[in-house]
Amino acid sequence: MHRHPLFALALCLSLASPAAATGSSRTALRPLSEIESARARIEELAMAAHDLTTRERHHVGPLSSGELATLAEQPPGGPLLVGLTRNLTRTLELREPAVAAARETKASAGGGLLRRETDGSTTWTLSIDSAGAQALRLHFDRFLLPAGAKAYVYSAEGEAHGPYTNEFVRAIVPDGRDFWTNSVYSSTVYLEVRFDEAMSPLDLSIDSIAHMEFPEVAAAAETVGSPEATECFIDVACATENATLIGNLSRAVARLSYAKGGLLYFCTGSLVNVESTPEFEPYLLTANHCFDSQASASSLEAVWDYRANSCGEAAPTLGSLPRNLGSTLLASAKASDFTLVELSQPPPGVRSFLGWNASSAAVSNGMTFYRIAHPDGGPQRFSTTTYQPSPDNGVCTNLPLTSFIYSSGLSGGTKGGSSGGPMTNGATQILGQLFGKCGFDTSNPCNYTTQAAVDGRFSVTFPSIETWLSPSSPTEPCVPSSSTLCLQSNRFKITLSARDPRSGNTDNGFVMSSTNFFGYYAFPVLASNQTDPQIFVKVLDGRPVNNKWWVFYASLTDVEFTLTVTDTQTGVVKTYSQAPFTQKSANDTSAFN
Repeated sequence: MHRHPLFALALCLSLASPAAATGSSRTALRPLSEIESARARIEELAMAAHDLTTRERHHVGPLSSGELATLAEQPPGGPLLVGLTRNLTRTLELREPAVAAARETKASAGGGLLRRETDGSTTWTLSIDSAGAQALRLHFDRFLLPAGAKAYVYSAEGEAHGPYTNEFVRAIVPDGRDFWTNSVYSSTVYLEVRFDEAMSPLDLSIDSIAHMEFPEVAAAAETVGSPEATECFIDVACATENATLIGNLSRAVARLSYAKGGLLYFCTGSLVNVESTPEFEPYLLTANHCFDSQASASSLEAVWDYRANSCGEAAPTLGSLPRNLGSTLLASAKASDFTLVELSQPPPGVRSFLGWNASSAAVSNGMTFYRIAHPDGGPQRFSTTTYQPSPDNGVCTNLPLTSFIYSSGLSGGTKGGSSGGPMTNGATQILGQLFGKCGFDTSNPCNYTTQAAVDGRFSVTFPSIETWLSPSSPTEPCVPSSSTLCLQSNRFKITLSARDPRSGNTDNGFVMSSTNFFGYYAFPVLASNQTDPQIFVKVLDGRPVNNKWWVFYASLTDVEFTLTVTDTQTGVVKTYSQAPFTQKSANDTSAFN
């Protein structure tokens, strides 16, 4: 018995199924986000790049033998590997003194060209290339810009993304650290930062790039009939099934790229509808084995509409497609291999938000399942499977039937990059998301006889994400207690659960003291002391700034904990976590409306 080598293991854990809960698919029209406005400036940006000298053009050099080996070998038990992080030989940095010194002239500073523009603004421009790359992303170790300043990334071929403002970046990474730009589909990426009058505060630091090479290019040359053949793949535009179903699925599915452990990967994800609310929350569902950390969620780039417009046509170029950048990790678990994130911006264009069915009886004998995914990270492909209550080729270790759905192929196929793709019924209600395959000859996506598709059961996932997809009605104002912190006139209810990774002991925390807007917890069980502060929390009214309530917390301990903040006026819940043996402080300046 074999699992597909491109997919991860899952824990052998069975969860009780909840009562039936359903959501209907809905469609929303979103204007193109501000980040698309950079395309209007591409000619102006490209003109600025002509003045760069060798001091502002940075060459990372060809891939080393070790890097080539890393890209050539897909690690077992993981998503589709498409790139790696390459450190720059010199960190490119720009701070206030350098800009102030060059306000009236043209000068090289911090690895970029500073110059005064005819409109009175100041620009800082540089380029970085990596031989053989099909796409590049810039990594900012620090990103801090003054008011009015904007950054852009672009290519000589006409692709541009931005503006990245201080507000935009901090909505993704609140401390301005570890920020990844959009992908630029070229072996050379250009950066321009444009300043108006304000020069402070300013602290930019670029320490690395992501070098990506895509397997769909090599896949086009594969021989039909080989173990890696893809002749069974069905272009979405050529699918003959119900047009409404295919349209809803296609508009909900995105190709995902993200950073994880110094490498870059592809997966598939889909937008999920929130039950009984007029709002379209930008929630996206994918697989746990794709990623399960906030660092990866922050680096997430979701590309939409990567599909041909009509059967027989080529898909549009990736650089021309709408996309989202960044997300917040909401929940993730191996038990049913799911990850749920909230995108940092509303998805642009016409989008479908898929319904779901969390009933344990939602899957029955003879059912046909439908899926759209991005195998090999390529354009959208359509496939269908049928339910196998007793898999022909047995059940794979750690993929129990209580937590996973097995199905045999009817049409189309999946491959690395399809991970996390939604599996739906004929009403486009999500029943699961793709884990991978179980059986023999799992490397062949067109082999229907010796392998089964395996999806995490949505009925098992649902209890972990019910807070977001089926939010409770507004509750009564918070009532303070020894373990419950109530802030902002008892509107926000805060509870804490903690676990010491050394002893395994748990604690709910003890509220030592509080004011109307902040408080702090002690750990009487874990620390044997209820007068020693361990976790500080505050909620501020940021509505005069961005129409949001802000949540801040600071940790003075390395134990594992989850902080739960409930807005009792709306019923919306946010959770914030710290991994064991770490110490984390953070702020969420878009926590509540």
